Amino acid sequence: MPYGNFSSVRSAVNDFIYQGVVDGSLDIQAPITINVSQQFASFLADNGFQQYRAEEEAEKQRALLIRRLNEMLDEWKALGVRMPLGFSEDQNILLTWRHPKSSDIIGDDLLSSKYIEIFNWLPQLNARQYLLVGALFLKILRCDPIFVTDGPNDGGIDCIGRVCESPLRSLIVFVQVKTRQGDRNPIGKDLVLQEFGKYKSLPKMRKYHDYLNALGFERMRDGCASVFVMMSNVEFAVESQILGRNLGMLLRSKRQIAHFLADHIVSVDRLVDTGTGNEISVPARSDLNTNFAPLLDPFVIDSRPRS
Repeated sequence: MPYGNFSSVRSAVNDFIYQGVVDGSLDIQAPITINVSQQFASFLADNGFQQYRAEEEAEKQRALLIRRLNEMLDEWKALGVRMPLGFSEDQNILLTWRHPKSSDIIGDDLLSSKYIEIFNWLPQLNARQYLLVGALFLKILRCDPIFVTDGPNDGGIDCIGRVCESPLRSLIVFVQVKTRQGDRNPIGKDLVLQEFGKYKSLPKMRKYHDYLNALGFERMRDGCASVFVMMSNVEFAVESQILGRNLGMLLRSKRQIAHFLADHIVSVDRLVDTGTGNEISVPARSDLNTNFAPLLDPFVIDSRPRS
């Protein structure tokens, strides 16, 4: 049964949560608090309901709204990412990351302004610029060396790195980067399956051995394992998440990448300069001679000299 301009109550609630609540909280000028019932009533009034009816429906659907909001917050937690907002003692009031007492009431699991800036910056990058984000991701993993490999006949691999420190040293990481500009649709399972197929076929190519040689495979004395990571500046559809789990590959979405960068990047301004090529330029084609790891030292907190 139609529900205002929506096909159903659930459709209206979902649109409100993701377009009205989440999107609004992921802005540098986000409101400090959100009154769920009032905001939903305004949302309905803008979408086919008369004001008095919108207020009645908002009160009627309060339990559904709170349940779906909790499910949405659980989605963020499942990705290991801090939440954009959380409930106050009053289950009808949400506190955003901008609330001065959010940490006291909700805990330390809310986002920071640094995260918000990075989250909104990532979709602006084109495919070439996002390669540096892939290299930074490898740097955060403590990889050295790191190479940008994107180019003709790259075997579906855009960046490679070898973990040089931590208990996972000698782990080789193959990264495929997928960007979308002006398109917020999540990455579907067909694309995930296509890229994983390229990765599985990689050992048959000469390029694979070139990658191993560049990473110092022959010098490893403590074994070697590899992992395939597909990272993007949008999210992954639920079916893609299931497929990634079953195939044995890692998926890293925009929310997660923003989380990692916010925790490990020295400053957002320097990050933006890096991503736009003002400080580091991405090679025009695959380059197995330029190790990006030392070039990224000034940008990553863990790479600063220890006292």
